[in-house]
Amino acid sequence: MNFWTISFVISGLLFTSLTTVRAESTCYGTPSHGRLEEGEQIPESGSNFTPYSSLGVMLGRTYAHAKVVNAIATAYQMLQTSAP
Repeated sequence: MNFWTISFVISGLLFTSLTTVRAESTCYGTPSHGRLEEGEQIPESGSNFTPYSSLGVMLGRTYAHAKVVNAIATAYQMLQTSAP
C-alpha cells in the first residue's frame, strides 16, 4: 500500500471512532423524582422479546442508563443462544 492509501484508511478509522463515542449516561434523584441524561433507548423488540407496553413505546418511555440497556441486550442475546 502507498502512503495515501494508508493515510485514507487511518483517517477513516479515526473518524469512525470519533463519531461513535457517546457520553456516559447519568442518573439524578430517584426513579419517581429524578431525571436521566444521555440515556439510551431500549430496543422496541427483537427476535425473542417484545415491549411490555405499546403505549410506553409510543410515549418514548423506553430510555434507561446505557449500562442497563447493555445488560438487557446482553441478557436477551444469552437467552437467544441458550433457550431459542
